[in-house]
Order: sequence, then structure tokens, then C-alpha cells
Amino acid sequence: MEKKDIIKIYEEGDQAMRTHFLNNYPEEMKECFSPIVNPGEINEIQDTNEHNENSETIQQSENIPKNKDVKKLYRKIAAKIHPDKIDSDKYSVKFEDAFDAYKNNDLAMLLEIASAINIEVSQLSAASIFLLEQNIASLEESIANKKITFGYQWAIAENDDVRKKLTQMWFKEKGIKISDWQGKQDKEDNLWWMEDDYKFE
Repeated sequence: MEKKDIIKIYEEGDQAMRTHFLNNYPEEMKECFSPIVNPGEINEIQDTNEHNENSETIQQSENIPKNKDVKKLYRKIAAKIHPDKIDSDKYSVKFEDAFDAYKNNDLAMLLEIASAINIEVSQLSAASIFLLEQNIASLEESIANKKITFGYQWAIAENDDVRKKLTQMWFKEKGIKISDWQGKQDKEDNLWWMEDDYKFE
């Protein structure tokens, strides 16, 4: 499963989870986001925080020295699928992915795109191979971190009992006790993704 698929599952799960909380625990949600009381405002604040995080990431990526093979491969990709070059939006999404990969020195993604559009790749330098290994390790870490978020776990929860446990844990992290929680804290509550080594977001 690719990172974008994991992110999609997380985003859908997170939205479903927060909607469930707003519908079933409105007072507790007000307390979480006090003095914000409007669900739309809650989403707006979350979007603003995500925008600020993305802006910081973009600013950091602009300061990263570009690897030579990254530059070369990006130019080849742009020459073949840039909308202005081919006078078509057929590959617009793929080109946007390539541009993001270029900004982030993501050689692994550029190689994947190049392979998909039949671009021949020359032999990589030792520095590029090292960068590729870093890209892969970073991707694996990013996927692993996303899989242990509340949103992702909510999306893949097998039944309502698991969602009840997630609900208790989410509000507990906010310092709020749910009045209608009837579960017990015992060993059965400690699913594999609830180990101390993991931290939900």
C-alpha cells in the first residue's frame, strides 16, 4: 500500500472520528476546543494548523541542496509531461508529484514516476544511492507513524468496541473523562497498537 493510500485512509478515518465525537460528545468537544464551540471553526483551526506545518515544511525543503541526479531526472520528467510542454493536462497530477519530489529531494518518488512514463535512468552516483536509501527509510517511518494515529486506527477498526476504546483514549489524552464509558482498563484493552512505544496523534 502506497503512502498516498495510507494518508487517504487516515484522513477519511480522522474526519469520521471527529464527526462522531461532535455528534455524540458535543460538550466534551467544546471543552477540548474551548472557547471554540462551532464545529466549522474547529475544522478551520485544524486546517490553519496544517497549513502552518506545510508552510514550514516547504520553507525547509527550499533550503535543501538539490542532488545532481534529482535535478537531472526532474528535468527529464518535466520535458516529457509538463502541461505546457505537451499542451495537455493528462499528466498534471503526476507532474505535481514530480515537482513535490524535486522540492523535497525525493529521488525515490522521481524514480517511480520516471519508470511509470518510460524514462530511462542513468547510473546513480554513490551520493544518490545514499539519498535513495534515506528516502526509503523516511517513507517507511512516515507510513508507520501515520498507521498509529487515531484517525487511521478508527478507519480500520473492526467493530464498535475498538472504536469505544479509541474514543476513551482520545479524550483521555485531552484530559477529559467520558461519562458514558463503561469499559474497564484491563489487559484486554492493550491492543498491539496501544503499546507504550507508540504515541497517537
